[in-house]
Amino acid sequence: MWDNSGQVVSHIGIVTREATLDGASIRIGGIGRVMTSPKAQGQGYASAALRHAAAFFDECSVAFALLVCRQDLVPFYTRLGWESFNGTLLVEQPGGTVPFTANEPMVLPVRGKAPREGTIDLRGLPW
Repeated sequence: MWDNSGQVVSHIGIVTREATLDGASIRIGGIGRVMTSPKAQGQGYASAALRHAAAFFDECSVAFALLVCRQDLVPFYTRLGWESFNGTLLVEQPGGTVPFTANEPMVLPVRGKAPREGTIDLRGLPW
């Protein structure tokens, strides 16, 4: 996102991926690297970028979106409609497929109900 002077003040990474939910193939959207310049924080840039990402995911026909965040950011994402995912998130690492436990996984309904439990396997590296 750019401010009125044309400076980049916020960034959001988005991906789509074929994953599995409880063993069934499903297309999901992913959010990563949400960043806003300290001088621009609190002005709605990240919120706007996340709304744009949700619209993009809808166009891409993903079932739901997924992100992982620090515990202190859960209230921010919750205000934007994200829900805590209390199941198991699997990712590939050099030693094989392992549960991702570094941060809090959250999901956003896009073209269906977002799972709150179960097992999501990203079938690849985390984004």
